[in-house]
Amino acid sequence: MEGRIQMKQLSLLWAALFILLIGIVHADVTITGDSINFEADYSQFDDKDNEDFITETVSLTVSNTNAQNESVTVSLTGLPNGYTVNNNDKQVTIEANNTENVDFTVQVPHSEDSGNKTIGTAKITQGDTELSSKSLVQNTLSMF
Repeated sequence: MEGRIQMKQLSLLWAALFILLIGIVHADVTITGDSINFEADYSQFDDKDNEDFITETVSLTVSNTNAQNESVTVSLTGLPNGYTVNNNDKQVTIEANNTENVDFTVQVPHSEDSGNKTIGTAKITQGDTELSSKSLVQNTLSMF
């Protein structure tokens, strides 16, 4: 009887170890690079137009190293007041062992000094689970 209990415990231990190893080997869907950088060229502001914002494209690359296609949501979050992201929360399917570029159109107000500043976060989620995130950095080019 004692041998049977030990055998069941050993079987459970192996099953748990197997599940843990699958979790470790399981690959990811991630945003590539250290951060997501984009330029905001304030020379596009023209006093004659009285524009409140300029439109810039933010591009990021999503990598799927899983052996199956993955459907995820890609979004830009935490941006300061005055910024608008068109078509945020993009639903994309990344093919197995592949990468895909995801572009966002962002309306950028005239509110930052020249130079680099972290203004938000690019995120990948699947349901309620965050899979990856990177800082969103605006490189502001002077108007002059």
